[in-house]
Amino acid sequence: MAGGLGCAPRPGAAPTPSQTAPTPHAAGRFDQLYDRTTRRFVHADFYKPDPSHEADPLFPLAPLIVIERTNSNPGAADWSGGNLPPLVLHTAEAEIHFGPVLRRQILFQRQPFLAQHRTNASTTTEMLIRPPVVRFTLTELGAPMIAEILPASSGESAGPLVVFVSRTLEDAARRQYGSPLPHRRYACEPPIESVPEIVVAGVFEDPPVVSGPYLYFAEDQQTLTKVICRCSPSQVGDFTANQYYQLSPLTNAAHLDGVFSFTDPSPLTEILRLPDALP
Repeated sequence: MAGGLGCAPRPGAAPTPSQTAPTPHAAGRFDQLYDRTTRRFVHADFYKPDPSHEADPLFPLAPLIVIERTNSNPGAADWSGGNLPPLVLHTAEAEIHFGPVLRRQILFQRQPFLAQHRTNASTTTEMLIRPPVVRFTLTELGAPMIAEILPASSGESAGPLVVFVSRTLEDAARRQYGSPLPHRRYACEPPIESVPEIVVAGVFEDPPVVSGPYLYFAEDQQTLTKVICRCSPSQVGDFTANQYYQLSPLTNAAHLDGVFSFTDPSPLTEILRLPDALP
């Protein structure tokens, strides 16, 4: 879990009169997280798991990755073009307690890589890109119900923990708790004054069959803007490239700075307004 969240008392169902509004800075930061989920990409590259990995138990849940491209030429030396290495997703999984029940969690992280960025017609810079870790919590039937966006390194400053939840989970929270709390947009979000370090940025539809969702990354390849179901309409005007990526089960996570770890029981039971009966 990202640092600094702690384990606050489980948020109750009803707001209290003492709830205070977030600071203008915090409110603006939350609005940016909410609003970027509505962005459509004009051009983007598309990555899907290589069919050679179909025997991998995680293959059905491997996400479809969309990376924004501001230059429609696939050979351009921008963040998502140029001489990049093949895309590799490292994976890890565990069963974690959510209250009295066990739910499976899966971690995905793209292998860090060097990328060239063209700053003008004649100048390029090279940077190490460390995409974030995405952790799925699955329903009893094995479909994603929570997607957490974690920093690529345990030493990075994470800012707020950004979470996306499934339609089924959000609807169950609304049935139990009612409308979202003040200054929040979703019923799963906790009181902002007691747990300001977390934001549910969006809701993704439930897949008709168990499958990993689309992950939309901005041009910098480090900002995940949205998580949507494979059944949802595309949010891209034109795909400029269509490529496969490799899945790599991680048996030794030491070189990834300890981010590939699981906390049992899950802290999410304390920092989200999860319904008593999880999907």
